[in-house]
Amino acid sequence: MPEFETAAIIGAGVAGLACAQDLRAAGVDVVVYEKSRGPGGRTATRREGSLRFDHGAQHLDPGALDGTRAAATVAAWRPRRTGDLRATAPLGDVPVPTMSAAARALADGVTVTARTLVQPLRALADGGALLATADGPLPPADRVVVAVPAPQAAVLLQHISPPLAAAAFAVPYDPCWTAMVAWDRALNLPVDVHDAPGDDLVWAAAQAPRPGREPGERWVLQASAAWSAEHLEDAPESAALALLDRFAGTVAAAVDLPQPALLTAHRWRYAEPSAPLPERCLTAGPLAVAGDWLGGGRVAGAIASGRAAAAALLS
Repeated sequence: MPEFETAAIIGAGVAGLACAQDLRAAGVDVVVYEKSRGPGGRTATRREGSLRFDHGAQHLDPGALDGTRAAATVAAWRPRRTGDLRATAPLGDVPVPTMSAAARALADGVTVTARTLVQPLRALADGGALLATADGPLPPADRVVVAVPAPQAAVLLQHISPPLAAAAFAVPYDPCWTAMVAWDRALNLPVDVHDAPGDDLVWAAAQAPRPGREPGERWVLQASAAWSAEHLEDAPESAALALLDRFAGTVAAAVDLPQPALLTAHRWRYAEPSAPLPERCLTAGPLAVAGDWLGGGRVAGAIASGRAAAAALLS
């Protein structure tokens, strides 16, 4: 049995959820706090009316979910490409029927308290951590895991552990503007995936050909880190129109695009760590820190970091 009974995890992305599952399996009573309306983080799926878009991470490295409760949710994705684009080949694993299915599987049996913005942690006299929102204290926990992007972790840790906060503050993140666009008729493009590293539009993916998705002409368009940083404070409408224009000039250059039925955008301010730390997790007393910025990045790295944090607390 572990030496502690309760744990609070801040962040319901895959790092926090993987950590929660391992702690729960060891007999720890776990609560996960998430500022958004549901779990998933950058593996979330956006719903616009009846339409769904995988608007964050587009695929997983094969085996990223191995050893987790979400392993059964994935299917291989084999995109269709022609012309001067790369030949058809398996691109990676994709959770079915949405990217968020993996997070829902990881959250199974875990208490996730959504729409809860935890304030910077404060040290208690007994060495523990005070968790609170703007409305007041949260239930105490024997251990606390911070599983959010490094800039947000630095803010949460600044008072309770300046060394951990400094480590998190030093990790840079790239932003990413993502546009979601839908048409009410088929475009009949000869490709359903386009990736062009270095261009303003680095990724475009049709949603319907992905495993288990509903039909319909829906695309996710993702900007480069450089373009996203330059336009970080643009209005979503402006960013969406700019990315649609680039889509029309590259992926759909041979097609006279009709007016879209839907066009919107989402800004991922902390999309991907550009220089992750080598450590898989960080610890200090009753605190542990996990995330994709520790030990390698991407979804597989985030899951491994969350599990490493659980193992460190349980050891």
